[in-house]
Amino acid sequence: MMPVSSKLWRRTALLALLVAIAPTTGCAAWFLNGAEEHVGAPQQYVARFTAPQCTLANGSTMAGAAGQWYFLAQDERGPVLYELDQNGEGAAIRNWWLDDRGTHFFVWVSGSHGWAFTFPADRSQMPTRFVFPAGSYQMSTNANGVTIPLGQPQAMCTLIPG
Repeated sequence: MMPVSSKLWRRTALLALLVAIAPTTGCAAWFLNGAEEHVGAPQQYVARFTAPQCTLANGSTMAGAAGQWYFLAQDERGPVLYELDQNGEGAAIRNWWLDDRGTHFFVWVSGSHGWAFTFPADRSQMPTRFVFPAGSYQMSTNANGVTIPLGQPQAMCTLIPG
């Protein structure tokens, strides 16, 4: 049996990897549910964000999704959150819902991890990116047919305007 400190280190290292790897990590086939593959920054957007630092469930902090930009926009289909790398490649996240807390987005890799984003209705609060490693969440469908995560995120990353 592995010592507790070694188990904790391995779990923290794996979580750090999941936090650092953005959901748009390259792959030959599109694998991200709740989003469409996208290239190029949107022509018009409401706000642009980065996630430079994340807080893990155990309270420790680590670097966030380096080199990723998040663009909150509105188009003819409704709210959309773009997550793009430094080359402008990434995802247009279209799985969203609105409630009294704000606008939310959720994307996931089947059988693996997921990411949720909350843009609070109260504009004085900062938007947040939540990381759900595989096995830490379940999915449900809300009354509007939108897939939402159920469970406790293992990391939170404040989205900073930039």
